[in-house]
Amino acid sequence: MTYKDKKIINFISSISAFTLIELLIVIGILAVLATVTLLVLNPAQMVKQSRDSNRMTEIQSINQALLMYQAFGGDTNNMGTHGTVYISIPSTNTDCGYSEGNPLGLPSLSGGYLYHCSDFTHYRNIDGTGWIPVDLTSVQSSAGTLFSSYPIDPINTVPGGLYYTYIPGSWALSATMESDKYLAANAANDGGSSATRFELGNNLALDANLGSGNGVPTLGAPTNVAAVAGNQQIVLSWSAPSNNGGSSITNYKVYRSTTSGSETLLTSGGCSSLGNVLTCTDSLTTGTNYYYEVSAVNSVGEGSLSSEVVSFITPYVWVSNHSSNSVTKLNSSSGSTIGTYAIASTNPNAVAVDTSGNVWIGNQGSGNVTELNGSTGATIGIYSVGSAFIGIAVDAAGNVWVVNPSSNSVSKLNGSTGATIGTYTVGSSPQGVAIAANGSVWVVNYNSTVTQLNGSTGATIGTYAVGTNSIGIAIDASGNIWVANYGSNNVSKLNGSTGATIGTYAVGTNPWGVAVDASGNIWVANYGSNNVTELNGSTGSTIGTYTVGANPAGIAVDASGNIWVSNMNSSNIQKLNGSTGATIGTYSVGTNPFSMGDMTGFVLQHFVLGRR
Repeated sequence: MTYKDKKIINFISSISAFTLIELLIVIGILAVLATVTLLVLNPAQMVKQSRDSNRMTEIQSINQALLMYQAFGGDTNNMGTHGTVYISIPSTNTDCGYSEGNPLGLPSLSGGYLYHCSDFTHYRNIDGTGWIPVDLTSVQSSAGTLFSSYPIDPINTVPGGLYYTYIPGSWALSATMESDKYLAANAANDGGSSATRFELGNNLALDANLGSGNGVPTLGAPTNVAAVAGNQQIVLSWSAPSNNGGSSITNYKVYRSTTSGSETLLTSGGCSSLGNVLTCTDSLTTGTNYYYEVSAVNSVGEGSLSSEVVSFITPYVWVSNHSSNSVTKLNSSSGSTIGTYAIASTNPNAVAVDTSGNVWIGNQGSGNVTELNGSTGATIGIYSVGSAFIGIAVDAAGNVWVVNPSSNSVSKLNGSTGATIGTYTVGSSPQGVAIAANGSVWVVNYNSTVTQLNGSTGATIGTYAVGTNSIGIAIDASGNIWVANYGSNNVSKLNGSTGATIGTYAVGTNPWGVAVDASGNIWVANYGSNNVTELNGSTGSTIGTYTVGANPAGIAVDASGNIWVSNMNSSNIQKLNGSTGATIGTYSVGTNPFSMGDMTGFVLQHFVLGRR
């Protein structure tokens, strides 16, 4: 190789070496730039930031819509149920399946809080059926179009808590943030308690009770709430929440309404401004349904509301006067006569009081039914049915059932119109009728049988033998059937599921009317021996026998537990103490009072509707 060739090769090599070093430097610079770019423009973070920005915008839109709803006359008492976490996840179960094994895997709740989901068809509706139960359509004309459907989380799934929540009272809205940017800038600095949720509303303290994710309420709801009606008053009682969140209860709040689901806080009367007590007495008008919820309060705040209870004040006793064609209305507390109302029919026998306090009278001689206004005694209507009946009862839907002895049937009337819905064959010469809590209808027949009917269709479920000349009937809280056997001087107890006889128990002579009190004891009016027998409802053993007037027929219990007996041939009605059997008073009414049936309305309210 010549000297010249070596120089050329060395020159080329030097150029190649220089270029390689330069290339490596360039590659290094590019790698650094790529790393910086990834750090600054992280695609995953950018996606999360986009979703978080959308979440905040939508939560702000919902919050603004709720404010507009309040400002333009929306019903602020109808913005959701206290103690409920409404979530944007749809479900076929209204509680999101939480009480049925929690198939969605939602975070555990305690202290009385419940989840609520709307179904797949409605969950974005703005008419109150959506996942937020506020009807924005009611203010659209005033507030303008707020939005056409409730927003939901961009992912809207349970894992990671990526769904929206709404908690009423007033309200708190929240959405879980994903991105580092919005977690630091918004979730942790929005005034709420969570560093992972963007919280908005006019009562962020509600969301604080949820803890992380969807959390755990800190103060539970009162339990065992009961409402017992008396004369122009209802006594409420409850037990303390099982979970007080680590802080002692300081006071309770009572919410009341005359319609279900719309209770408002009581600010006056005996159930307002309560301390740490477990009972109160609410003085009220008569003949009205009252719905209640109760909440507890401690240093943390107000807890969730209890389950709803309802009570109905039944302050009157209605007595049908068979021979004077009238009905007498008595004050159940004093026994004084409020009024006596003529019936434009003959021989009124059966009596029943419906949920509105109106009175239905079965007129044996005319073969029709009279409906009276429970407040004024004025006749609302007279409806033709069968003939010569003495038994009548009202079911949970307000339908009226009437027995027709001459045609061996029972008629079902529409409680609003009086129109006959159907007439169904039963046994021979039916005498009385009673409604079970499950809706089935039981008819006692004088031919010593009882017929059970389907309350919806009138179809016969079964016919069961009892004692001789069966005439009176009642149903206890366990669904057992009690039948007074006029001819065999005893009562039969039947299983309400099978119709099988559980027992037969001796009473006085010619038992006619039969009633069950709130304690489950059985009261029997003995027409032939002029007395009343009280039986233990569990064992059938006799608790006591109490003397009354001549030929007692009808017997009933009032809301205070007193017993009312219509003495047919004394033309009076007698009030007995339900605890001792002692006579409290005897009150004159019309001629030959009969009053077979629910003359106080207690049976319908307590046993059929379960308002205990």
